[in-house]
Amino acid sequence: MTGLQPHGSPTPARMAPLVADSAVSPNCEFVSLSKTETARTPRLISVDVVGTGAADPRIQAGPGDGKTALYEPIKYCLDFVFGCALLVITFPVILIAAAAVRATSSGPAFYTQTRLGKAGKPFRIFKLRTMYHNCESATGAKWSVPGDSRITPLGKFLRVTHLDELPQLLNVLKGEMSLVGPRPERPEIIATLEQAIPRYRERLAIRPGVTGLAQLRLPADINIEGVREKLVYDLYYIQVMGPWLDVRLVTCTLVKMCKLPLFTMLSLFRIPGERSVASTRQ
Repeated sequence: MTGLQPHGSPTPARMAPLVADSAVSPNCEFVSLSKTETARTPRLISVDVVGTGAADPRIQAGPGDGKTALYEPIKYCLDFVFGCALLVITFPVILIAAAAVRATSSGPAFYTQTRLGKAGKPFRIFKLRTMYHNCESATGAKWSVPGDSRITPLGKFLRVTHLDELPQLLNVLKGEMSLVGPRPERPEIIATLEQAIPRYRERLAIRPGVTGLAQLRLPADINIEGVREKLVYDLYYIQVMGPWLDVRLVTCTLVKMCKLPLFTMLSLFRIPGERSVASTRQ
């Protein structure tokens, strides 16, 4: 694969990241989660931990029933089979998009970044580059926000259509990711969010996914409460995951990529929502 380049790690002004990483992306995909910093929080990612020390009563402690545990090895096989099929189908799209990235902005077409997988095992995630190369050198690590000037014109299209996520199918074939699961996160951010959200690491009980229940039902993270809400959905999925739910989630993801009415499909496919998740918040 050409144009693939790992990213260099920015050096925080006053404090090093909680977890050392020699390959943090300058693609600027992260933004500060709050307005405050604490002595225990690295400047790379800051969160407001005030009032978040108590466990969220909405989140069940159980990792799932026996049927869920039995499904996990089956899930590996299904991920490999369908991952291969999807990669073959989308490979021409990936090549065209990669060529377009190289033609419209300087820098590599692809980038890699360290994320944490199942049981906290680090891996390198693959994505198409959607921001100007080395933009993080000037701004530091930040989440992308609406109207972000660091996103290239082509990158805006790739993000809206989610085509930039297609290279993650390679991670699926390597067994590092699943087609469906919690969103993979950076080790620096996980180390910080664990301080603010009890049981956050429990989402690492399964492999992260290219898509997932929380990603379909909730908007992108912009604050600590959004992350907390997504955790509830992630842990609910871990409890109830199964082949039929995964098929429905992947189908709805394809609908979303095609910019078709997602809400209708979520209802038609009976994708678990607030009412279903509420049953686990007791």
